[in-house]
Amino acid sequence: DHRGGVGADGITGDGAGIMTEIPFAFFKQHVTDFDIPGEGEYAVGLFFSKERILGSEHEAVFKKYFEGEGLSILGYRNVPVNKDAIAKHVADTMPVIQQVFIDIRGIEDVEKRLFLARKQLEFYSTQCDLELYFTSLSRKTIVYKGWLRSDQIKKLYTDLSDDLYQSKLGLVHSRFSTNTFPSWKRAHPNRMLMHNGEINTIKGNVNWMRARQHKLIETLFGEDQHKVFQIVDEDGSDSAIVDNALEFLSLAMEPEKAAMLLIPEPWLYNEANDANVRAFYEFYSYLMEPWDGPTMISFCNGDKLGALTDRNGLRPGRYTITKDNFIVFSSEVGVVDVPESNVAFKGQLNPGKLLLVDFKQNKVIENNDLKGAIAGELPYKAWIDNHKVDFDFENIQYQDSQWKDETLFKLQRQFAYTKEEIHKYIQELVEGKKDPIGAMGYDAPIAVLNERPESLFNYFKQLFAQVTNPPIDAYREKIVTSELSYLGGEGNLLAPDETVLDRIQLKRPVLNESHLAAIDQEHFKLTYLSTVYEGDLEDALEALGREAVNAVKQGAQILVLDDSGLVDSNGFAMPMLLAISHVHQLLIKADLRMSTSLVAKSGETREVHHVACLLAYGANAIVPYLAQRTVEQLTLTEGLQGTVVDNVKTYTDVLSEGVIKVMAKMGISTVQSYQGAQIFEAIGLSHDVID
Repeated sequence: DHRGGVGADGITGDGAGIMTEIPFAFFKQHVTDFDIPGEGEYAVGLFFSKERILGSEHEAVFKKYFEGEGLSILGYRNVPVNKDAIAKHVADTMPVIQQVFIDIRGIEDVEKRLFLARKQLEFYSTQCDLELYFTSLSRKTIVYKGWLRSDQIKKLYTDLSDDLYQSKLGLVHSRFSTNTFPSWKRAHPNRMLMHNGEINTIKGNVNWMRARQHKLIETLFGEDQHKVFQIVDEDGSDSAIVDNALEFLSLAMEPEKAAMLLIPEPWLYNEANDANVRAFYEFYSYLMEPWDGPTMISFCNGDKLGALTDRNGLRPGRYTITKDNFIVFSSEVGVVDVPESNVAFKGQLNPGKLLLVDFKQNKVIENNDLKGAIAGELPYKAWIDNHKVDFDFENIQYQDSQWKDETLFKLQRQFAYTKEEIHKYIQELVEGKKDPIGAMGYDAPIAVLNERPESLFNYFKQLFAQVTNPPIDAYREKIVTSELSYLGGEGNLLAPDETVLDRIQLKRPVLNESHLAAIDQEHFKLTYLSTVYEGDLEDALEALGREAVNAVKQGAQILVLDDSGLVDSNGFAMPMLLAISHVHQLLIKADLRMSTSLVAKSGETREVHHVACLLAYGANAIVPYLAQRTVEQLTLTEGLQGTVVDNVKTYTDVLSEGVIKVMAKMGISTVQSYQGAQIFEAIGLSHDVID
């Protein structure tokens, strides 16, 4: 049983399944309760539910939603199962397994129509506790799966043992549960893909997809947009959510291109890549963050079958092409025995690479040819060369603040800077040009148990990769990393043109005040929102949210949340992490988040951990102005070697590099993926605060 989890009883698996072509000859012989048309003239859905649909109150609802899309139901079939093939406790949880046959003759955009009908039925199911789950609903493919071991698939589903059940393709998956418990619907394949690995950034990807979905659904479905309540099922596993995203995007583009957008190969430092392919990836980096983590996916829409590995190559994929025109792809060699005399070619997928079998062309298309063709569909390189905003990040120098010592001291005191932090952290960071490392055990009480007030940052602890999820070495494997971040409103993923590039590409997410001034003067007008308040914090936070929403509605493309007004105020500064996270989530709910970017201009922020928290909870960039002015003071008055400009640059660069190190511990390679991913544990804060 290849890589699959097995229970202590030796019978129970973690989940297994198979995707095949629809076996039209088999159904012609075995569907006798109603008439079915010829091959390719009907679609089939296999679904799990709490009760049988035929003859129930739900039958009329199925009829309503399919007919609403111009489709008609031919009939239902109870899928024959052999419960003796599985453990009793698994059989006791088995849902009702049925198939629905849909007449698609004379219908255009069949897959879109099926998608809309299914989405409405899924929403209906949540209202009536039907527990409806379609393993597949397609004119091309069908999925049989469940809470099984791989050797139980054929034993449970007797359809698969029939000689008339034939298919030129088969995707078989055996699951090893790591992040979620086994269940019938969590088994693979999903409707379009099967997956080996973890998406470490899934929470952020879900948030960003929720932020984009209004624009994407409107573009793809127009007047029918109200029928799609959400693109991804946020209660699904990471694999199911990636499948939702791939399925949706594949309604607008070829599945191999959709896979490239979701799981891009590293392009920033990869000089060996074709220039047009690099331009393709750079262009789409303006539109979507990578779904990052150790990943190998295989996907199929019936016409094309492909496989793609993550940018680090942390999940293996090997394939054999035979002389009699078969291809066997698996996470290990030897899963299917192929005589050496019949082997035409053996290969493996390298990091970030893609392999495709095109059944219409009857050929295997390898990575370079495939990506070259996709990158040539639109003039991505010409757009990058001619329309990319030129922001000279590296050569914008920090300008001395000329603050009086008492002004600096007042703010340091109000943001609870200590001498130890200033000299043992900030000064040593600049002198050593790296995030200082402390020795011995950390015996300070956790923030919630400390009798003294603590920064909100201290309530958050970084998660790290464990079990089957490896960290990465961000220094030795720099080619796979990226510190890029973007400022400005995001374009439409489904309507690519040169206007997408009307954003500022930041080389690193930590800026100084001179960077902000240059952006404001030369590119986008910045909108500053003060996080200084007097009175009740909750009321002030709600007022800040309203101000942010109104500003974006009036066209603000970059919001700067700024607490520097504290220098002239007797009030308080909101915790910047709370302010950023609140505005970020509020703009998502208002369908406005993708129209703007969030910059945290924060006096409170001074450590790598603080920067990581702000990025993980929604900031696009951070300006730790008070810490930078503290570096200025250390240089001018306390003997820190070097110039103010050089030392502030060193401090700023080290904060950015430190975030890469934090990300790498969780197996995340790009700042874009890390933004909004919420890869932290919050200790001592209520769900009301976190949510």
